[in-house]
Amino acid sequence: MVHQSKDKVFKFMFDGFPQELLYYFNVNEIFVEFLETEFIDQNGNKKVLDKLAKVLRNFLIDFEPHSSRINIQTLLNFEQYQMLTRAKYNMEVKTVIISLFGHEKDFKLKNHAVFKRLTPDIIWFKDEDEKKYLKEIKSKIENKEEFSVYDSFNLILLHLMADENEEVLFEETCLLTNEAIINDDLLDLIKVCQTWFLDETVKDENRKNRIKELLKMSDYVPSILIETRKEGLEEGIKKKLM
Repeated sequence: MVHQSKDKVFKFMFDGFPQELLYYFNVNEIFVEFLETEFIDQNGNKKVLDKLAKVLRNFLIDFEPHSSRINIQTLLNFEQYQMLTRAKYNMEVKTVIISLFGHEKDFKLKNHAVFKRLTPDIIWFKDEDEKKYLKEIKSKIENKEEFSVYDSFNLILLHLMADENEEVLFEETCLLTNEAIINDDLLDLIKVCQTWFLDETVKDENRKNRIKELLKMSDYVPSILIETRKEGLEEGIKKKLM
């Protein structure tokens, strides 16, 4: 189960920059459009699957950010979503699990039947080299280079790569955001995502207050911004596809 803020962050990033997010996670497919699915379970409850990306080769990609240990039940849940989606759209579905907990070496289910049926791609955030990305970010700031979409994604997600001192790294990325040369659209994206992450990531009240002041949080109310930005982002995506 993902924490709510992480779920919102990935959806917001995906809404604004679907092609770039695919490439960021090394999914080398050409984005065509979003599809949303809604299912009713056997108890009559509504189940909404996260937004799907239809790609040029006529199949679907389902990104699944996941904040707890990946086990058999996790895979069974994703497999059920995949089967329902395949039946609804009559297209193959590729599940990409973004693991925000643990390392690949901790994963013991590769030979399990459900893993072989689901055949997911798993991206292990804790196996990424956050020091390398941090060095790249600082170098760009020092050289006064404008930040790309991918640099912006690193500012948003870098702290999730840390095994420890996540709060410290999060505060550092917030500070670096204020030093970087970033266009207004990307800056809004970064600060909305950092605002969402704040309460879940930072427990130390002094640090939290410093970051709130730094982010000018009253200017970044996600529930308002997401609606105003969504219209512009959807229009931009349409223009890209024309």
